[in-house]
Amino acid sequence: MAITYTELTNDQKMETADLLQKLESIKGELADVQTARATSEIDYRTQEEELKAEENKLIQLVRDMRKATVEAKHI
Repeated sequence: MAITYTELTNDQKMETADLLQKLESIKGELADVQTARATSEIDYRTQEEELKAEENKLIQLVRDMRKATVEAKHI
């Protein structure tokens, strides 16, 4: 079984080349956007983790101020 294709005119070839270049340009821009988003995500996650670590530290300081104890009652 053979695959055959219709012939293209010179105008169609030029238009196809133009469209393929535009598609590659879009792909390049998408890659740039994805890279920028990933970089921003890393920055936001870093900030978020720093804030969570500080929050946990402060919570532990508050907990350490007053200890609770449970006395067992004998029945």
